[in-house]
Amino acid sequence: MGNVQPGILAPVPKLARYLNFSLKAGVKPRHALLHLVELADGDQIVVGIGQPTVIALGKTIAGLRTFPTHFGAGLG
Repeated sequence: MGNVQPGILAPVPKLARYLNFSLKAGVKPRHALLHLVELADGDQIVVGIGQPTVIALGKTIAGLRTFPTHFGAGLG
């Protein structure tokens, strides 16, 4: 996977699967991300990294915010 993931801006496919993962306290995500990068091609399989993961890696990304975990009525 390169630094650009054209699949993020591609039209939403008719059939797709989305996975969300959470970090456990004290767990370092580097090892898992190294395996994930082998699978993600940036076109058919894209990866989004959230603020907690970036912080766990000891990095910062300007403008990155925590993704909301609670939604309004009817959304979940």
